[in-house]
Amino acid sequence: MKRFAAAVLAVSMLAALAACDSAAPAQNTGSENASVTESGTVSGSESAADSQSEDGITKEKYQTMTEDDLLATVKDINNVTTDEYVELINTLRFVDIVDDPESTNYMGLAENITTTALGKIEYEAKPKFQDYADTLLQSEYPQVRGYAFSNMGSLFGVSDESISKSKEILKTEENDYVLYCAISAFSNELKTDPDILDFAVRMSESDNPKLRYRAALAFGNSWSIGVDGALDRVLMLMKDENTDVRAVACQYSGKLADDSVVDPLVEIINDESEDIKVRKSCVEGLFSLWYDYPFHKNMSEKAYKATMDYFKTTPRNNDIPYWSNVGLFANKASTSYDEWKENATYFDTDELYDVMCDIVEDSEANWMARTAAVRAIKAQCSEEQFESLKTIVDGLSDTNARFIQDEYTKQAEAE
Repeated sequence: MKRFAAAVLAVSMLAALAACDSAAPAQNTGSENASVTESGTVSGSESAADSQSEDGITKEKYQTMTEDDLLATVKDINNVTTDEYVELINTLRFVDIVDDPESTNYMGLAENITTTALGKIEYEAKPKFQDYADTLLQSEYPQVRGYAFSNMGSLFGVSDESISKSKEILKTEENDYVLYCAISAFSNELKTDPDILDFAVRMSESDNPKLRYRAALAFGNSWSIGVDGALDRVLMLMKDENTDVRAVACQYSGKLADDSVVDPLVEIINDESEDIKVRKSCVEGLFSLWYDYPFHKNMSEKAYKATMDYFKTTPRNNDIPYWSNVGLFANKASTSYDEWKENATYFDTDELYDVMCDIVEDSEANWMARTAAVRAIKAQCSEEQFESLKTIVDGLSDTNARFIQDEYTKQAEAE
């Protein structure tokens, strides 16, 4: 079970790191001459555009090249030297950093031939990362430094050597793209080194909401359980001025497995002036505390009761209960659910059945929430309860009744 949990969390971390190669921030690009377009693209510095390093490539030439042209500079594609590999990575200096102001969780580089070329080289033919990491981290180009940080993670986390090489650089790094890549890389490493924790604290206080967003993910995950100040940071970010930051902090707060977040989450859920995105994220945070899919290891009776109170809330409308929140009940991990349910004595499937039936019957509720309630009963309740639901479903006559009836039929026919 521990291996499964570690693997899932590691894959999530790598997916987050991949986002770092897709778009990025506008504040700093390593040059006073950087320019920002209306779309949020941060052009490379003029010095980078005009410069010609040992690879003999200028920005103008780069824009006419293909990935195969880049690979042609390598003498033996099956045995790439460290210098050759670094030269390839250095061509990222010609790639625009993109900052989408509408996407708080999106930073990286524009689509480019360098990344494609690097991907064509077989793993065995590449030099070891530690052989060239220092060179990349010392680069004058933020695109290259960001690449270094975004490639530090693995299924086994960030190595001690990479952390050692990084922490001094991070004390003075000011480029937002590089910082984004770094906080993404070190999200699960706050226990590893006090300097990394200090770095994460600094990111949680950044003027850039994208960095605060990533800090919320770093402090709000199970790897940060027991980290000094993690809970306080999450509670602080749950009140952030940015909606997306508030939402992600609320969503991941439950992963700290601390009942201290229940009351703040309930307070936000009951705040009708709050954005629905944040309120639904609070329910997800509660679920993590007591249901904890796919691990099914957390058990909080207080969070369970708060969750059920939310689903009992009337009058219902298009947003309350939020349809995806109802759908959370349909998620079950076969490897851990039964053991969890045996120990989670607070979980009352009879209570769940009654509440879900109320949602199914409520014509004021969102039709997707009602169909999700059908799936919830199928997943969590007895066969007899699911069969008794048919009488309720068949008796529906509102304008959305057919959607609920079709869903019931679909679930009844499923194995």
